[in-house]
Amino acid sequence: MEVRHSALGNPEDEREITGSGSTVLSDSNQIATPWLTVDEAAARAKCGERSIYNAVRAGKLRAARLGGRRELRFLQEWVDGWLLATSTAVVVNPNALERADDTMKPKPVVNSARPRI
Repeated sequence: MEVRHSALGNPEDEREITGSGSTVLSDSNQIATPWLTVDEAAARAKCGERSIYNAVRAGKLRAARLGGRRELRFLQEWVDGWLLATSTAVVVNPNALERADDTMKPKPVVNSARPRI
């Protein structure tokens, strides 16, 4: 199967799919929206959908609830903020922290000028 994108407009708006001797034009008239579904939010956070539902239930992740029981929508900023708020720093090299502390300490000022007599 070969997929050729239209030369006009956005390739995601119109695709020409050819295969087995037939040509099918597929129009996806989806409007670009900032809202993410649960599976899109889980993909952005690289976690499972269950983690998204648990974070919403615990009040850690903000969500907009639509009419249905599980119809939730998220903004990318909300998902990113949740990740930042729940992330913990991982120390890969503890010696790097000691060296960083040593370099951050103020060095004593040595007056190298000759004293006046």
